[in-house]
Amino acid sequence: MQNKYLLKIKNFYQKCSHITGIGIRECIILSFILLVIIPFLALIAFSFKTFYNYACKESGTYMVTLLNSSKDQINSMCTNYVESAMTYYYNGTVELMGKDVWSEDTDIKLKTQLESTLNSYNGISAMFLEINGGIIHAGKNYQGFLDYVSKYKNQIVKAGGRKVWLPVKYFLPYSAGGYKFIMASDLNSSTEKDVGKLYIVVDAEDMMESFDKIEISGATTYLVDNSANIMYSSNRKQIGQKYVITGMDVPDTSGYYTSKINGVNSLVAYCKSYKTNWTEFIVIPMNVVLKDFKPIEICIIVISGIYFLCLFVLIWILERNIINPVRGLMEAMDSFAEGNFDIRVKNVVAVGEIKKLTHHFNFTIGRVKELMENFKAEEQEKNEFKLQALAAQMSPHFIYNSLNTIKWMAVINKQDNIRNLTEALIQILMNVSKRGNNNRICDEIGLIQHYAVLQKARFMNFDIDIQAEEAVKNLKIKKFLIQPIIENSIIHGFSRGNKSDGHIKIKIFRDDKLHIIIEDNGKGFDVEEWLKKENVTDNDHTNIGIQNIFQIIQLEYGEEYMITIKSMPNEGTVVEYLLPIMETED
Repeated sequence: MQNKYLLKIKNFYQKCSHITGIGIRECIILSFILLVIIPFLALIAFSFKTFYNYACKESGTYMVTLLNSSKDQINSMCTNYVESAMTYYYNGTVELMGKDVWSEDTDIKLKTQLESTLNSYNGISAMFLEINGGIIHAGKNYQGFLDYVSKYKNQIVKAGGRKVWLPVKYFLPYSAGGYKFIMASDLNSSTEKDVGKLYIVVDAEDMMESFDKIEISGATTYLVDNSANIMYSSNRKQIGQKYVITGMDVPDTSGYYTSKINGVNSLVAYCKSYKTNWTEFIVIPMNVVLKDFKPIEICIIVISGIYFLCLFVLIWILERNIINPVRGLMEAMDSFAEGNFDIRVKNVVAVGEIKKLTHHFNFTIGRVKELMENFKAEEQEKNEFKLQALAAQMSPHFIYNSLNTIKWMAVINKQDNIRNLTEALIQILMNVSKRGNNNRICDEIGLIQHYAVLQKARFMNFDIDIQAEEAVKNLKIKKFLIQPIIENSIIHGFSRGNKSDGHIKIKIFRDDKLHIIIEDNGKGFDVEEWLKKENVTDNDHTNIGIQNIFQIIQLEYGEEYMITIKSMPNEGTVVEYLLPIMETED
């Protein structure tokens, strides 16, 4: 029975372990990850994203403002250069170029007009007028200029008189050279197309003065035409090259975006000019943009480090004060479920409820062990009582058959006293040999009466008065539960026949319990002194004894039921049984 119960406990723990799948340590760590660490990391990521977007917005807006200002100045200069070219239409020079009559004075006049225009507009370093296969030149002369512009003649003619900005070119000599913007225009008279071509050469540094003023640490500026030619850049080595920036075909006139440029995350600001079809770009690496936020980043990293350090300390405290004690308690429970009643949780480092739970567990295990030992002792006592009863019942049929023979011999010889004694003893032995441990009250009364017959034949100094309600006669009671008290009254109370006029009164009644009161007028005794004796025995008493009556009632009926003894020397004795109501089965 014990092993079956322990097996159920073990199976229960195994099922719980199978259902949960993880231990308390893993559960706590998983909870920290899901409810603490991940939300914190999400907050950090959100904070970084917020700072990132804010930095992009502030820097991007600032750069777009600079580009718009630069664009306006460049547009203004380009407008002036376009107007300078239009003066040749206004003053009739183009019409003059379309006439067949040409003279040396005409060359001088055209050169004078070129020089006048050159002096009137800042930034123009040279002007070239190509007419009738010849060149009229004003200003500085550049090596390879005519060869360079000849490559774009078809493009210039195709423009039909519109102004064309050729790709920037670096010209020599060094004293007057450098990067030059070239605005070309095909001249058309009212009567003839392509009467000549006008080239206006502008110093890049002069034209891009406002663009060069855009000074942002770590940034690179670009001026790109609609053919992706880099017209100008703060990185002079890239001028004149083809350069396609991711996202440069944006539809808006100005704005900013982030992109990976040459493998580097960068912030790109742009501004388009629809007058020149040029787009200005500022490209700056994001690490440069975010450098002003470096203190905030360091602060967040430090706070995160402190936060995770505190989490580590907290988990260590939980591990030390909760997880390890609970794990030790669980292992002790498993050991207990396997039948180890000597297990104890020792050296517990815990606080509060966990510590109290551990102490309760140790106390409970000790209590269970104590109860199990008491149970074994009680079972052993019951077995001893059964052995005593079996010993008393050895060969009962042989004994009472022999006594029955003696009884009939007494009848034949008219010995009534011997017959009565023999018949009483036969009834007692038959009751002893009867199966079961219980008697009806009426059977127990008959047993006492037969017992009294035997004792009266010996002592002849007492009588018995039995008063029992009809309602109790069929109730059940343990065999020989009353007889030891009757025997004690006869042997001890009446001094083995030395006291005369002994009287024993037995009263049996019921309410919510069964009451049996046995009262005698014997010599009495000191109950407290009697209870102090570990073993009260008398060779003339029954083998079970009064002490065993106490134990039987406790073992069979529980602590709610009892036997009480009231007695004083020379004042008689009153014994009261308080027993459960046990109805006889039909």
